[in-house]
Amino acid sequence: MKRKSFGKAFVFGVVLMFVAASFVFAQEEQGFDEVSDTILVVGTKLDSGEFIGGAAHYIDAESFRSRGYDDINRALRAEPGIQLREEDGYGLFPNIGVRGVDSQRTSKLTVMEDGIPTAPAPYSAPSAYYTPTVGRMAAIEILKGSSQIQYGPHTTGGVINYISTPALAETQGYVNISHGSNNDFRLHSYGGTSKQSSLGVVGVLGEVYLRDTDGFKTIKSGEVTVNTFIDDDTGFKRLEGMAKVFWEPDTTWYQRLELKVGHTTLDANETYLGITDADFDENPYQRYFASFRDNIYTEQWRSYLRWTATPTENLKVAATVFYNNFNRNWYKYHGGSHLSDERLTKLKGDGTEDLKYEYRNNRRFYDSKGVEAKAEYTARTGGVEHNLRGGIRYMSDYIRRDQNDHAYNVNAVNGTLTVTDDGRCSGACRKQESRAVAFFVADEMKYGRFTLAPGLRYEHVRQEARRYGVDPDTGNLVLQDRDGGINGKDHYEGSISAFTSGISAGFKATEGLNIFAGVHRGVALPSPSGHLRSGLSEETSIATEVGARWSPAPFAYLNATFFHTKFDDLLVHDNIGSTGSGGDESVGEVVSTGLEIQTGADLGNWLGWSLSNPWYLAMTFTRAELEGDINSEDVESIFFGGTDGSNVPYIPNYQISFGTGVKWNRFGFFVDVYLVDETYSTASNEDAPPTQDSDGMPCVNATGGTDPAGVCDYRIGKTDSYGIVDLSASVELTDTLTLTGNIHNLFDKAYIVSRHPIGPRPGLPREFRIGLTADL
Repeated sequence: MKRKSFGKAFVFGVVLMFVAASFVFAQEEQGFDEVSDTILVVGTKLDSGEFIGGAAHYIDAESFRSRGYDDINRALRAEPGIQLREEDGYGLFPNIGVRGVDSQRTSKLTVMEDGIPTAPAPYSAPSAYYTPTVGRMAAIEILKGSSQIQYGPHTTGGVINYISTPALAETQGYVNISHGSNNDFRLHSYGGTSKQSSLGVVGVLGEVYLRDTDGFKTIKSGEVTVNTFIDDDTGFKRLEGMAKVFWEPDTTWYQRLELKVGHTTLDANETYLGITDADFDENPYQRYFASFRDNIYTEQWRSYLRWTATPTENLKVAATVFYNNFNRNWYKYHGGSHLSDERLTKLKGDGTEDLKYEYRNNRRFYDSKGVEAKAEYTARTGGVEHNLRGGIRYMSDYIRRDQNDHAYNVNAVNGTLTVTDDGRCSGACRKQESRAVAFFVADEMKYGRFTLAPGLRYEHVRQEARRYGVDPDTGNLVLQDRDGGINGKDHYEGSISAFTSGISAGFKATEGLNIFAGVHRGVALPSPSGHLRSGLSEETSIATEVGARWSPAPFAYLNATFFHTKFDDLLVHDNIGSTGSGGDESVGEVVSTGLEIQTGADLGNWLGWSLSNPWYLAMTFTRAELEGDINSEDVESIFFGGTDGSNVPYIPNYQISFGTGVKWNRFGFFVDVYLVDETYSTASNEDAPPTQDSDGMPCVNATGGTDPAGVCDYRIGKTDSYGIVDLSASVELTDTLTLTGNIHNLFDKAYIVSRHPIGPRPGLPREFRIGLTADL
């Protein structure tokens, strides 16, 4: 599906005028108190002397903007303990795991923006197709370990909190414009100001983010004669806008009221189809003809109204009402998940017979809303300092599917294209809803050099699941029949509850050395359908960690953490390797053990040079294995065939990142190196796709189907181990204007990053970028 052209220069001009207007509006610069950190996870770059109840990371915007990253996979590469499975090369659909937890669709992590759950429906559909755009963020925060229990609903994997551009305390503007390989254009601009009035301080912020690229893949047309329908644009366009307005009334104690509204659209010519290993070796960046109509369009609205206050010196409170809405339609090829010889002929557009291509409108409608209140109170009892935190949240969300199937019929003689529609709900119509009440309480108790921090979280979720069909007489949607539902209908209602608890401890050995340890019980909840229709209970885990943060000088640091997690009844959402056609499944027990190391120093500062020379190293060693044979009986499942001791799919044994650079006067140059081990793509831990079927026939002559060996299943095998080198450079032309350049994948390494959803998929090839940044 061809995307409409966009007036990039026009948009850029409008943004520049907006930034200029913000300066005209401002009469004088006004300061204001910072927003209460009750909305933040970490808050700032961590000092080694600080106590955090678990390993935590804070990534500021400069870290990813200077490298030209707006992809969460790249932004997190230098952080230890995080497993990343790429899928599309641009980070549109990330699969993120923490410390060996299942990474499919980032369903085990609590994903937030500005402290608000931002996944489309975190209770009803944890596995989703949305991630905030890194390029527009001011920072990213990550929590692992016991302190994640404050945030929920998922407390087995960790927390990622995206921090959007804050409303500004003074008049300020920012513009970044860049262009790169594959006609990749980016624009990021924001401007804002604050002003003293008779009612207090009033401020406003406006922001625009645009990325538009033609993509790095090429669609092959084979021998079909419908080339006029082929569009080699395999890229995407993402357009985002955000506005924030705040008011700090002139009262005796500090208060702040802030409204945020954001909107995002994504139009991407993306596909589920991968290619065979042989075709990957020939050209890893090709796509088969059958994907020529594949396109996903998404739209999201996100908003909150937040009140923060400091009634007394030792009390902070925050109350937030939020609403998020997300809709998408992934219109894509729906002709099977195996790349057998018979299907390959059709997929490539080869052959002389008429061809029929099945497609599906995979429509999803999501909605989430809620209200939450948090408080933080500091007190002293005897010789113990207490930092008490508590909160309560009511939240509801839903996912509604409204799918139908299409088919394209191609005449082999004249290339005539006809379309058939199988009607509404031919691809399933269903709805899942959740209404959840959650509360947490935690206390950080300090006595001298010791800190002890227990915490508890409780979730109670009311769930509902329904499936619909079309009444042939009226054409209206009606509940489908099913034994065991409500009144014989495919309608289920029920509830599920779960406790999460943990405790962590810290010891400040010296001014620069903090030692910590923790243990917590994590929980991941099944979807309404998984719980009510399939009888699945929650996944639980017991996680322990021991670590230390050491900073012998302001320009050097060393962090190390040992972790061990045991998952009971590992819950896998939409468990067919992210193909979107499966249901929740409990696959058994998993044990994950590993070591995280992160260190760095600025040699220029240390040795008294006239330039800055920072170095960093991050290493993660993980062993995630099945404990016992897998429970899955679904031959399509990513976990099918797993036995005791098998590696968990897509969890590398090691990941290493290191880099260095120089900053001298107005010039900067940096190099980053990323090394990732190979992984198995399925729990069967086979090294390569099968070469023959169960009858001993060569795989290339088979037709796939129900053969439990996975005939011609190119999802089976390994990803590649790989090493990537990225370069970044900058020149400050003036005090406000900077010229930047980036080269990603310097040596143009071609490598398989995933075998799902359907066949091998490549990482991003070498790309160049040049940009201009103005800090006004």
